[in-house]
Amino acid sequence: MTQTPSTAKSAKPSSAEPDKTTPPGRAYRGVSIEKRRAERREKLLRAGTIIFGSIGFHGTSVRAICAEAGLTERYFYESFSNSEALLSEIYQLITDQIRQLVSRAIAYRSGEPDAMAEAALTAYFEFLHDNPHAARVIMMEIMGVNRQTDAQYRQVMDEFANFLVAVLRGLHPEHQRDDTRDYLLATGLIGALVNIAMRWMLNGYREPVADVVQAARFILMSVNNQLGR
Repeated sequence: MTQTPSTAKSAKPSSAEPDKTTPPGRAYRGVSIEKRRAERREKLLRAGTIIFGSIGFHGTSVRAICAEAGLTERYFYESFSNSEALLSEIYQLITDQIRQLVSRAIAYRSGEPDAMAEAALTAYFEFLHDNPHAARVIMMEIMGVNRQTDAQYRQVMDEFANFLVAVLRGLHPEHQRDDTRDYLLATGLIGALVNIAMRWMLNGYREPVADVVQAARFILMSVNNQLGR
C-alpha cells in the first residue's frame, strides 16, 4: 500500500479514472444513472464494512476500499467526501439495523419482562456473532476517529438508553419517575451490555450465544425485579 492512511482518507485524486463498464452521463444496458449510482454506493458500504471490520479504520485507505468494491476512486468521491464519512454512515446503518431487530424481537413478547429480555438480547448477540465485521465497526473502529464520530457514538448510546428507559417504564407504570435516576440506570445497563459484547468479540466469540445472553439477561432482570418491588 503506497499511501499512508491519513493521506488516503482526505486527499481526492487529481484525475479520476473513469469506470469503463459504466460510462457516466447515460444509461447503461437500460439501467438508469440514479440506480447505478445507488448500486455503487451500496458496494462501497459493503466494502467499507469488510475493510474497516478486518484491517481497521486506521490501517486502510480509500484505495483498499475501492479495490474491495471493484470500483475506481472516482466513484468513491461521488458518494463520500472521505473515509470518515463512509465510516459514519456504516455505523449509523448498523446501529439502526440492531435497533430494528431488537424492537421487533420484543414486540412479540410485550408485557413479559423475562421473555422480552431474552428475545432482545438474543437478537443483539446473534447479530454480532453472525456479522463480525459490523461488530468490530460499532465496538471499536467508530471511536477516536474525530469529534463528529465520537459525538455520533455518544448520541447512539443515548438513544439506546432512551429506548431502554421507555421499555422499563412501560413494564412498570406504577414506578415513580425520576429522570436523573432512570437515565443513569439505563446508561449503566447499556454500558454493561456493550462491555460484555466487547469482551466476547475480543475473545473470538468463544462462548456460545446462549451463555452470553443468559449472563446479560441476569443483569437486566436484576434491575427489572428491583424496580418491580
